[in-house]
Amino acid sequence: MPNKKEKTSLIKINSDLYNKVKEKVNANSIEYPSIKHFVENAITLALGFKKYDIEGIPQDISSYNKIPLKDIMYHSNKNLTMCLLCQRFFLKDRADKSEAARVCHNCNNVILHFADKIKAEK
Repeated sequence: MPNKKEKTSLIKINSDLYNKVKEKVNANSIEYPSIKHFVENAITLALGFKKYDIEGIPQDISSYNKIPLKDIMYHSNKNLTMCLLCQRFFLKDRADKSEAARVCHNCNNVILHFADKIKAEK
C-alpha cells in the first residue's frame, strides 16, 4: 500500500493582509525564507504568549504588536557541536570559540579524573 501524503488545509485570508505579509517576507528574505515560515512563526508567537488572567490584571495585547517578531521568538545561545574525543554531539555556548569548549562534559570529567592520577604518579 503506497504511503499517502499528509493533507494540508488552506486558510483563506484577506488579500490586503496577504500582500502585506508577502512584502514583509520579500524585504526580509533571510529572516523569513517563505510565507509559510512567516505564518508558522506568527502562530508559534501567538500560542506562546497566551496568558491567563489569574491575578485579575488585564493583558495588554497591543504592546505585543509593536515588537518585531524576531525579538520575541526565543533564540538559543547554544550550538550543537561534536565532541573531539567521543564523537558525540552536545550543546556548547556559541560565544566560546576555544578548543576546550569542543569537549563534552563527560569527557571533560574523565580527563580531570585521570589528570589528577597522572600528576600523582609523576
